[in-house]
Amino acid sequence: AIPEGLPAVITIALALGARRMIRRHALIRKLPAVETLGSVSVICSDKTGTLTRNEMTVTLIGLPGRDDVTVGGSGYTPVGNFYEGKRAINVVDDTALARILKAAALCTDAYLEQAEGNGHWEVVGDTTEGALLVAARKAGWSRSVLEDTLPRRAELPFSSERKAMTTIHQPQGRFAAALFENAPYVSFTKGAPDQLVAWASEEMMPDGPQPLTPERRQAWSRKIEDMASQGLRVIGIGYRPLQAIPAELTPEVLERDLTLLGLIGIVDPPRQEAKEAVRVAADAGIRTVMITGDHKLTAIAIARQLGIAGPNDRALTGAELDRMSDEALREVVLETSVYARVSPEHKLRVVEALQAHGQIVAMTGDGVNDAPALKQANIGVAMGITGTDVSQGAADMVLTDDNFATIVAAVEEGRTIYDNIRKFIRYLLSTNAGEIVTMFAALVFALRVPLLAIQILWINLVTDGLPAIALGFEPSEPDVMKRKPRPPRESIFAHGLGLHVVWVGLWIGVATLIGFVWALDRNGGELLHPTDEALVVARTMAFTVLALLQVFHVSAIHGGETSFLRTPLRRNKLLWGAVLLTAALQMLVVYAPFAHEIFDTTSLDATELIVAWLLAGSLFPAVEFEKFLRRQRTRRKAAQSAAAA
Repeated sequence: AIPEGLPAVITIALALGARRMIRRHALIRKLPAVETLGSVSVICSDKTGTLTRNEMTVTLIGLPGRDDVTVGGSGYTPVGNFYEGKRAINVVDDTALARILKAAALCTDAYLEQAEGNGHWEVVGDTTEGALLVAARKAGWSRSVLEDTLPRRAELPFSSERKAMTTIHQPQGRFAAALFENAPYVSFTKGAPDQLVAWASEEMMPDGPQPLTPERRQAWSRKIEDMASQGLRVIGIGYRPLQAIPAELTPEVLERDLTLLGLIGIVDPPRQEAKEAVRVAADAGIRTVMITGDHKLTAIAIARQLGIAGPNDRALTGAELDRMSDEALREVVLETSVYARVSPEHKLRVVEALQAHGQIVAMTGDGVNDAPALKQANIGVAMGITGTDVSQGAADMVLTDDNFATIVAAVEEGRTIYDNIRKFIRYLLSTNAGEIVTMFAALVFALRVPLLAIQILWINLVTDGLPAIALGFEPSEPDVMKRKPRPPRESIFAHGLGLHVVWVGLWIGVATLIGFVWALDRNGGELLHPTDEALVVARTMAFTVLALLQVFHVSAIHGGETSFLRTPLRRNKLLWGAVLLTAALQMLVVYAPFAHEIFDTTSLDATELIVAWLLAGSLFPAVEFEKFLRRQRTRRKAAQSAAAA
């Protein structure tokens, strides 16, 4: 009853799917994930580089007590001017602007390089830091030049908990020292703007440092919200003069009592293909959830541009998640499309809350601390370009292009592979059921055995195997991304597959027996006690009808629910090659003299061959009629759903 080749065929189908995904920039690390992708109902995605281009550009600088400074240019090419209103600024003569640009560029670990050959500028390291280096370069300062006068002496690395980074420098020369209160050492801090405002005790006004009053803190908070609502990633920059390098480098020592230099707004445009991918995912019944470390308003602005969030959709911050219990999170997780200012620990909680509702979750991540969330998710998706080895090791799938659209493409492939698995299960089990019906009915009616062991072996290896493997190359059906996600506990026999196996198995068995009995009668053999000659012809007839029934069956089912007449022949050329080869090999077994001794067959005359083809072909219109009824039922359900909506 269970085809011997089923495990091999399923493995081949999964491997073929993994191979197709590689072409679409998705590397599958665990083969079963190929099929699981077809059940994904929620995709939790990082923003930067996945939903956006990861081409950071500084476009706006907010300075204390002044109008905003806009920055021209785009991408990583360090060409662009600075403007206050419509007035162009010479940065060298603007102390406040020079101070914030230098502090931002020095408080980085990235490098800006010009590629040999094409001359394109590239960032080595974090792209946000790269944007700060590009802005400084537009003013004429490279990082290496700046470090000549302000060499780094110590640092406090960035952490996702603090959302900040601090470096300590020793000014060389009077000009560098004068910029930062002539102190022997100076620390520069960059990070989340709300954190910088909270940690600062002063702000650098045009006439010097002034205390940061509660009213001014509120003004800075409004400024942060205004910049973030424009879709900008906002970075706060501050400094602190030091008399000596502290013996203990801790946030409590270095990142307090800062002098706020201002805010830097960085634009990272959404990917065009990501917007289309979000729409395709929504049509497929898949929610897209944005999880980012950016400001809440920045995240909401980008999410609305991409179609992830609507005008009234809610967003949660990491601080709000910290105040919520797991039960409270489960109550709102299905209504929340944006999570901002989150840490890797929050990702894990979001995954668990979604899974508590029975959702199948795909989660992206690139950092070491993302590994638990990637492990917990049904499909862990790591970044191939920016991802760490740890995150890639914990993931089921790695994106070689760090693109959200690749996740949706992989889901489409997963659904296609599941469809193909169902097709060859439909095909193989129906055939085997037909063999069982044939042999069992002959036993019940005390007939001679219609099929010999060698003939059944041929059916299972050749006429079963070749078309079944070719079904693994079937492309996606037209509606594959219009269906809702498949429930994870849904039976493989759902949607009529089990019923199809039963009635097609009966049809195959009855048609094979009709061919056997007809050939016995035609060749003058008694039904219960036929001559040897008549029995050989009858068995050859039954053998041929059974093989040809499979040819017509696979031809009818390969297009899914689509009518055969509407399925292009070029859809799967390999399948048609397998069908023709199977039919040709069967004819070879029937008509080649050397095969007669091996398979105990004989040549059929023209009438017998025509009857064999007619009996086999009778299955084709029956399967087409079944597909027609299913299409009608699907249309009625769609109409009822639309009317209810």
